[in-house]
Amino acid sequence: MTIRARRRISGYSVEPTWDMQWPSITPLDKVVAEWSALAAEAHAAFVAGNPLGPRPPLERLSRVIGGQWPRAPIVLHAQPGVGKTSFALQSATEAGCPTLFVTAEMRPVDLLQRLTARLTETPLSDLKSGKMPAAEVTDLARRAASMAGNVCILDATQGGAPPHRLQVRVREVRGGASHCLVIVDSLHSLAFSVYPELPEYEALNVVLAALVELTIVEPCSVLAIVERNRANMTEGGLSAGAGSRKIEYSASLILELHSNTSDRPDADGKLPVSLHITKNRDGPSGIKLPLYFYGALQMFCE
Repeated sequence: MTIRARRRISGYSVEPTWDMQWPSITPLDKVVAEWSALAAEAHAAFVAGNPLGPRPPLERLSRVIGGQWPRAPIVLHAQPGVGKTSFALQSATEAGCPTLFVTAEMRPVDLLQRLTARLTETPLSDLKSGKMPAAEVTDLARRAASMAGNVCILDATQGGAPPHRLQVRVREVRGGASHCLVIVDSLHSLAFSVYPELPEYEALNVVLAALVELTIVEPCSVLAIVERNRANMTEGGLSAGAGSRKIEYSASLILELHSNTSDRPDADGKLPVSLHITKNRDGPSGIKLPLYFYGALQMFCE
C-alpha cells in the first residue's frame, strides 16, 4: 500500500516530496544478498579507481572517510571567517562528478570570483579591485568556468528554492552520471528564505528532513554549511549547530574548521587551520587534520 507523505507543522502544510511505502519485514538472508551486490560494485569501483560517490578534497580527509563522501547529509561548520564557503567550493570542483551548489547567501557572481581566484591562481583582491582590464578578468572567468564544468549554481539568495523540489534539479544536473554532490550554503539561510513564516526550529527541521529524503531517493551526497550557536561559536563541538539538535542527529559526517585567534598568516599568506572530524558513522572520529587556508586564492592545502 502506498500513502502520500505529508507534514503539518504548527498549522502549516508542507508539500510532500515522495511517495512512501509502508515498511516491510526483511529477512537477513535478503539483506546479505543486497550487501553482496553492493560489495561487488564497491570492489569493481576500487579496482578501477572510481569511487562510488563524490571525491572529498584533500588527501588525508579522503583517506579517513573512505575515499568518497557518504550518501547522506554532511555538516560543515566553523566560526566566521575561516573559509566555510571556500571549502565547499573546493569540494565542488574536486568531487569528480556533477555538483549542484545551492547558494542562499552569496550571489553566483561572488562564487565565480572565488572559484576563479583558486582555479587560475589569481588573488581575489586583484579580480575585484578593478585594476585588471575587463577583457582579462573575463578570460580568467571563462577559464575557471571551463575547469569547473561539472558545477552548476542554484541561486536561492532571493528565495524560491523549496528543498522538497531539489530532487528535480538534482536529476537535471546529474544527467547520466552515477552520482552527484549537492552543496547547501547555508542550511539556515535556505530555511529562513523558504519558510520565513515558521519558527527557526521548525523551518530547519523541514529543510533537514527534505535533505535526508533527497539522499534516500537520489544517488547523491549533501554537504550543508550550518551556523553555530552562540555558546559554541568559537569552541565548536558535536552540538554546535544553531537552532535544532536534529542537525547533529541527521548528519552522517560532521566537519569543523578551526582557527586560533592568535594565529597569523605565514610569509606566504597561509593561515594555519585544522579540520576536525567530530562525527563519522562510517569510520573514526575525533581526528584533527592540520591544514592551511590561503585566503588570497580561496584555497585549502595540507
